[in-house]
Amino acid sequence: HGIRAAHLDALAGPAAAHSGRRPCLVCVPSVAMVDPIARGELRKAPIGQGIVTAHRNAVDAAFASLRKTLPITTAVTPLSRRQLELQIQRAVLGVSRKILPSPAERTAPLRVTGIQDLRHDLLRLGVTNTVLDHPGAPERHGGSFTDAERKLQVRAAGRWRVFATHAAQNASRAAPDASPRDVVDLAAAALRGQDSRIERIARTEASRAYNQARSTGMAAIRLPGLQQQWQERIVNGVPLDNRVAADSIAMHGQVKPVGVSFDDPTRRRKVVHPPNRPRDRSVVMPYLHGR
Repeated sequence: HGIRAAHLDALAGPAAAHSGRRPCLVCVPSVAMVDPIARGELRKAPIGQGIVTAHRNAVDAAFASLRKTLPITTAVTPLSRRQLELQIQRAVLGVSRKILPSPAERTAPLRVTGIQDLRHDLLRLGVTNTVLDHPGAPERHGGSFTDAERKLQVRAAGRWRVFATHAAQNASRAAPDASPRDVVDLAAAALRGQDSRIERIARTEASRAYNQARSTGMAAIRLPGLQQQWQERIVNGVPLDNRVAADSIAMHGQVKPVGVSFDDPTRRRKVVHPPNRPRDRSVVMPYLHGR
């Protein structure tokens, strides 16, 4: 049905891996509601993939334009090399201006989805008639948050400064007899090799927006006895795959009052909500004692 195999494997979990069977979200739509970690991964995956595609397109367009302005065979002199590095840095910064709005725009609807998923989780706990059940509540409680967008832009801008330096260094290491176009090609290749880092930034900040909406949504309900729980793919203290890190093992199952930060004993710090590190799959869940 057009759903990536890796995502279905994540939904299936270890039991399906042993049986060799893979569920289909079209045939078994409730599977995504059973495993909150798999559900969160499904929400974030399109954002990461979309940002990588946008990154590649922007790099290709920017460096193709720069290439057209350069001579084909002239060797790079020390003076022209410095000028060329500055042109490359400007091209990279131009790419960053095209890329930065994209994660923020894609993250906004994910916050709405976080609220919608929270409503399903509350219904499973038997909680009805909350403020999240009213029309427009997901948009009102999830779509108005901007902290994740600001964090994303600040972090991405910092990463892009590293990319610009990396590209310039690659250009300066070109062979002495290289043409300006060869130098530009080396810089473009360096940027194209950053796809995994771009996706990591996008997926981490998508997780931050998703969980921020859920955390704030729980606070908006003001339900007596409602608490929040940190969850990862762990059963009885045993990780179910090799992506579960030590901090997730230490924090899994931790219950805190809504609005109170979680404790990360591995780093001795407070964490408001997931993610606690890049690519952290943890999800903050509603918790009612005895349910």
